[in-house]
Amino acid sequence: MAGSDRSTATKSTSGGAGEGSSRRGTLRDQQREFTRSRLIDAALELFGEVGYAEATIDGIVNAAGASRATFYLHFGRKADVLDAIGAELEPGVDAYWEELDGITAEPSRKKIRSWIDRAFEWLDEHEAVVRASQERSIIDGEVAPHRFSSLPDVMPRYLATWPAAEQSAARLRVQLLAVLLDSFYRHWRIEQVFEVDADLAKDVFVDIWMRTLRLTPEG
Repeated sequence: MAGSDRSTATKSTSGGAGEGSSRRGTLRDQQREFTRSRLIDAALELFGEVGYAEATIDGIVNAAGASRATFYLHFGRKADVLDAIGAELEPGVDAYWEELDGITAEPSRKKIRSWIDRAFEWLDEHEAVVRASQERSIIDGEVAPHRFSSLPDVMPRYLATWPAAEQSAARLRVQLLAVLLDSFYRHWRIEQVFEVDADLAKDVFVDIWMRTLRLTPEG
């Protein structure tokens, strides 16, 4: 009986230690993710305030209440933080293009115009990221990763309307429209190369979208 009790006690103690270690591991993971999120939020705010060029790692860690050593546990350089911000925005970007995929099944100028309105609103909301990406391409000599090449993957209904022999062309149409939207926004809102009325620009975009995607308005 005594041996049995000791065995039971040993198993209980061992199990408790294992559970405690698991909890500590979970807490460490949560703390690590929390710190990473603080660094990302601080960088995004700093990019919006002073721009990517003027933002420094010291500025980011000071705003996040962290240290340089902590920063380098999560990121290798400033550009990596910008990439992380872009990665966090990807689900939202996919959602917009998935919505467009649904619209292409029963298209209309009104629906496409509404989608374009929301697309520009999204770009306005995330202008700091768009601006930072542009500055990075100039300063660092590299372009932040874009998902233009994979955007057609979230538009299966649209792609299904094209024959197999023309799938590459269909994908390219989506990619080119994404590039056009991104490039126009940068030149219009950020660099202010174009002095054009917003409604006129959006109406022209509707024309381009309808023709490029070969959409026939319902009715």
